[in-house]
Amino acid sequence: LLNSTFGRGISVSELDLKSFYDAAAVCGTTVSVGRAVSGLINGGVGTRNIPLYECNISLDPSQTIRDNIGEIMDTMGLAELTWSSEGKYKLLVEYPTTGAELDALVDASHYFTDDDIIREEIAISWPSASDRANQVTVQFVNEHEDFKTDSATWPLQFSTVHNTYLTEDNGQPSVKSTFLPGVTDPYHALAAAEQMVRHSRSVRELSLTVTKRG
Repeated sequence: LLNSTFGRGISVSELDLKSFYDAAAVCGTTVSVGRAVSGLINGGVGTRNIPLYECNISLDPSQTIRDNIGEIMDTMGLAELTWSSEGKYKLLVEYPTTGAELDALVDASHYFTDDDIIREEIAISWPSASDRANQVTVQFVNEHEDFKTDSATWPLQFSTVHNTYLTEDNGQPSVKSTFLPGVTDPYHALAAAEQMVRHSRSVRELSLTVTKRG
């Protein structure tokens, strides 16, 4: 965003810097300790702690800046780059682990009541069968194998979770596959596959009309 040669060349005053600081803290959160690693980039066989998100990627300067930013953000789950009410770029990478942390994400001044809802119509929709996955395979270049092409699948075929999803989907397999260029280790690849499956099955879309305050 700041670099004038390879990026947008915007000024620091156009960034909500705290949101980027908070996002860095979330991404760096250790989620697994002492996991096995290998490959030249890791100094051979050994162990290291795994942070929530990592990005190991080569960007093509011939692509648009927006596309390159999108590729980076694809390695951070449900991250969003928004334009705040203060007229600044704001990076959102929430990772609540408790109900209290989830509630804390919403500013108290942003709550609104039934009086703020214009009751023309309130609609809720669930993902269609074609949009819902019961298994996802993520393809990636594996740094543990000196960047050979590899894949990670979640859930495993006919595991308890997979069988549950198949039952919910009337026995119809719904397998999706994707390539994540910024993911280069099996731990993050597997986590990304699980996130995609769970998100495809749990996302809800709520449509309603609210007042300006809402």
